[in-house]
Amino acid sequence: MILAVDIGTTGMKMGVFPTTGRTPDPVRQFSQEYDVNIYNDGLFGDIEQDKWKRAFTAGCEAMEDVISDVDVISLSGTTPGLTAMDADGEALYPAILMLDQRSRKQARHIVETVGMESLLQTTANMPVAGGCSLASILWIKDNCPEVFNKTHKFGHSNTYIAHWLTGNFAIDPSSASLTALYNTVANDLTWNEDIASAFSLSLGRLPNIVPAYESVGRVSEAISRKLGFRKAPAVLIGGNDAVLAAYSLGIEQPGEIINVNGTCEIAMVCLDKCLVSANYNIRAHVLPDRWLT
Repeated sequence: MILAVDIGTTGMKMGVFPTTGRTPDPVRQFSQEYDVNIYNDGLFGDIEQDKWKRAFTAGCEAMEDVISDVDVISLSGTTPGLTAMDADGEALYPAILMLDQRSRKQARHIVETVGMESLLQTTANMPVAGGCSLASILWIKDNCPEVFNKTHKFGHSNTYIAHWLTGNFAIDPSSASLTALYNTVANDLTWNEDIASAFSLSLGRLPNIVPAYESVGRVSEAISRKLGFRKAPAVLIGGNDAVLAAYSLGIEQPGEIINVNGTCEIAMVCLDKCLVSANYNIRAHVLPDRWLT
């Protein structure tokens, strides 16, 4: 059995699927909403990561009759959901979400420091508040230095949940694309050392980048007992929720288009070349040699 988990912006969806068939029907489904914190005249948007763990736990309890047979867990996550974690994977600050606007100053600083053309030719992204993890990291550095100094790893929602389950830190290319630190154009599973060093950010504070379909480890014995997993399932890091929505609908060939209506509306075009532009941002697809606007 496969447990698919969508860590959404305002709620979690979970489904248990058989391992046969390209698009099998779920054996069990679960969903639970949670509140996002909106404050400071709407400029700030974040969420406590414990809400993700509680929703995940509730889903396992609701589907306990099939959870014991799960072999694999695959993650999909709201991106960015910038999370500062200590060495044990505990969150040090609420996850800063994609629509958050607190880091406008830091986003401008990134452009001024690195240059728009250099950013586009390497990361394929224009830094924007909320939608760029580096800007959020710099906001934490400027406004919460004690959090910044204690942070062992900066990651996204799938990084946090994967570590909770397995004890290993990881992120995938589609999620890493929205950091302004990933070499999205090359899409070679590497962080951009020049950009990171320009802001005195050690690459050791970023998680390993692994393909969406690769396992980052198995669910620990303690978590398996708590959640009812009998087989210590392998955990796939998965990817950005919008990119996985595109993949689920068969968006694989250049020129194919999808419009996603979720917390926000996203129109994406599939590319076989990373055609950078100041008019749109690009993220890596979960497929090799493919990108999505």
